[in-house]
Amino acid sequence: MKYERLSIAHYIERHPVAKEKEAYRASYCHVLTYMTRKYAAQDPYAGEVLRMFLKKLAPADPDRTAGHDISRSVKKAGAIQLKSFKLFTYRYQLILDCCFINGMADPGRTTSIKRELRQLFHARYHNKLELFFRALYEDRAFTAPDFLHASFQSWQANRQFLSRQPVNLLVTGNMSAGKSTLLNALIGKKMNRTQSEACTASLHYIHNKPFEDGLHAVWEDDLDLNAGHDKLLRHPAEIAGGKRYVGTYFRSPHLSSARLCVIDSPGVNYSLNAEHKELAYTAVREERFDKLIYVMNAENIGSTDDRKYLSFIRETVPANRVLFVLNKLDQFKPSEDSVASTMHALRQDLIGIGFPEPVVCPVSAYAGYLAKQRLYNEELDEDESEELALLVRKYKRPEYDLSAYYSADAPAAMSRLDQAGSGDRGEHGEAAAKYATLLRRAGISLLERLIGTY
Repeated sequence: MKYERLSIAHYIERHPVAKEKEAYRASYCHVLTYMTRKYAAQDPYAGEVLRMFLKKLAPADPDRTAGHDISRSVKKAGAIQLKSFKLFTYRYQLILDCCFINGMADPGRTTSIKRELRQLFHARYHNKLELFFRALYEDRAFTAPDFLHASFQSWQANRQFLSRQPVNLLVTGNMSAGKSTLLNALIGKKMNRTQSEACTASLHYIHNKPFEDGLHAVWEDDLDLNAGHDKLLRHPAEIAGGKRYVGTYFRSPHLSSARLCVIDSPGVNYSLNAEHKELAYTAVREERFDKLIYVMNAENIGSTDDRKYLSFIRETVPANRVLFVLNKLDQFKPSEDSVASTMHALRQDLIGIGFPEPVVCPVSAYAGYLAKQRLYNEELDEDESEELALLVRKYKRPEYDLSAYYSADAPAAMSRLDQAGSGDRGEHGEAAAKYATLLRRAGISLLERLIGTY
């Protein structure tokens, strides 16, 4: 469960105590610190969550509260502070925060926390506190005060998400197939370097979250729950231990509700480092995954490297657990290349290797990535903006429409799903429809739909 906690989404940016006076926030933070140091002192995840809480809530000099009596601090933190809510207090927020920091995924640990908090609160609140704990861990009904509503909803969303069966996807292929760009397109964020010379030199485990909290969690040699892009995109050679674990929200109406972990592996034909090949082969043999996504470069299919690696995969992985993605089809020229002929030839090759009914998904990962960036109001540089405009025009042409190679009911179904999933996007109206159409015609939305059925 260590790394799976990266799937937990956080609510700290909307915390109601942040607007209270400094003295109250100091006492409140002292209680959180005390509980974490007492019950989760050796847990780096709890320590990092506490650090985020203190950064948001603590006064300029939080250390000056270190000598406060814990009983006094708890009582003060639980006192009524909002005149408009005579019946409701921050005691519920305090309990929820203590449980979130120390026992979101470990109810056993919070049993001791509950026992201590129960002793410190007046007996007349014990029944209500017990009802609240049951609401947290047994999903019982509870009428939350208005100021607690956002945090309580976040807790419930996390609990429901963590209760779902996890699905692991291993993404593999040869160098320059566009694996990293494909992952960036599916997730809707730049999570990996995409230059060929920065080929993935480690395994990246990217966990989905139940909702967007604006945070990228990165766990390598240490844990950072609010990692910047410098750390997120650091060179693979700088990653200690050869593994990186990441948590972020997947921007896709077809993937966002799934408890996914996508595992990115190195290109197996990276000639400068034989270790990359061994790392990829070991991942196929030893990693636990539900589906393997094999990414292929449409401009270089049928290579010796591909055939060797595909033969190994066929011997190692059941054929029905392999999904093939034919990428970089935006580079095709209708006067010289045929998507239909390429798809047919590839299927015949895969059947010959031993995949009896190969599922091949044609995509342009780069078009999908740029469309997602614009849909969610992410900044594009001048070159990217020009390339996006060109791709929008290109994929209006029927010969570039990759959705024709998916199931017959896909366009109508995708249109409904695109509309349903547009609520949290930055773009709206005609602009959103234009980029949603590009996502579909470039095959990305349809691939997401297929992955979402696993």
